[in-house]
Amino acid sequence: VADGFSDPEDASGYSAHDILSLGFKRSPTHAALLADTASLASVDVHAYDAVFVTGGQSPMVTFIDDTALHALIARFH
Repeated sequence: VADGFSDPEDASGYSAHDILSLGFKRSPTHAALLADTASLASVDVHAYDAVFVTGGQSPMVTFIDDTALHALIARFH
């Protein structure tokens, strides 16, 4: 879920200029890429060489208390 600073459709209007994100959200082809995203708990860490945690503004809000993400990173470690 995008935070208010990253979602171009958020009422705050902070990222209203972000036509790339808006296009991704509105494109059925691109939105479908997110529709069946695996849960973090179901990831087989042995099937991957690394974990890449994205940056931006959302992690400050959404990652700090995400125990599923913390557990995934611990499993990779």
